[in-house]
Amino acid sequence: VESFDGTSISFMDSGGDGPAVVMLHGLTITSRINWEARFEYDSDGRLVEVEGPTFASILRDVGARTVAVDARGHGYSGRSDDPDRYRGDASAKDVQAVIDALGVDAVDLVGYSNGAATAARLLGLGESRLRSAALCGMPFTLIEANYNDGVAWYGGEVGKAFQNDDWETWPDMASVRDVASLDPVHDFASIGASWIAFGAEPVPDERLASATVPVFVVKGGGDNGDNEAARIAAMIPGAQAAVVGDRDHNTTPHDDAFHDAVLSFLREQWKTD
Repeated sequence: VESFDGTSISFMDSGGDGPAVVMLHGLTITSRINWEARFEYDSDGRLVEVEGPTFASILRDVGARTVAVDARGHGYSGRSDDPDRYRGDASAKDVQAVIDALGVDAVDLVGYSNGAATAARLLGLGESRLRSAALCGMPFTLIEANYNDGVAWYGGEVGKAFQNDDWETWPDMASVRDVASLDPVHDFASIGASWIAFGAEPVPDERLASATVPVFVVKGGGDNGDNEAARIAAMIPGAQAAVVGDRDHNTTPHDDAFHDAVLSFLREQWKTD
């Protein structure tokens, strides 16, 4: 679909008449890697694809319609090395363009990491077709309440490292480059631009406070420093929070405990639809 500024947004739609679940992936990766594949660490600490159920597959098994969106700058969506193309509500408006194309009255949003930040922005855009939102693996630093200049600086520096493919300043972040490289069509210049923009644009607190749909905040046990899930949920009227399993940020989306928790939340929404 073509978004508000002409950017082409790619998505995978399983079709069908089941409840539509729109899935938004994290920064540097793609919808397939986040939702349609399963990854584990091998003995050398590298992420490798393995056999097993994926989040998207378990949704389809219970009759849901899965819609996995490639964020701008990632996968098969339109690219740009200009950070201005990623700022503010650009990604949230991309999701609205996808929802328009689906032709449905209600969707559940499931976002991971920066995808959760995009979903959080949608909470305050007056999108009437939202039935619920699951904010998964969302770093508290992406929210205005916990934002600081160091976050913008860090995002800018890592963004430059991607754009220049130069990791001498950030040798410890080379693993992030490896994760991005899991996508066979990755474009480091575009990924870097999105890093720079997201690092400089926290989600406004009022977007969370203005939520009018059920919200579930969930993080992996190895990715919940400073009790982030509960702190984020406390900013959202009526939100639920959960910490599941013991996985880190990279592997929580591929954890059965994560799948079960989010599916349980979604099923509760479908009962009342």
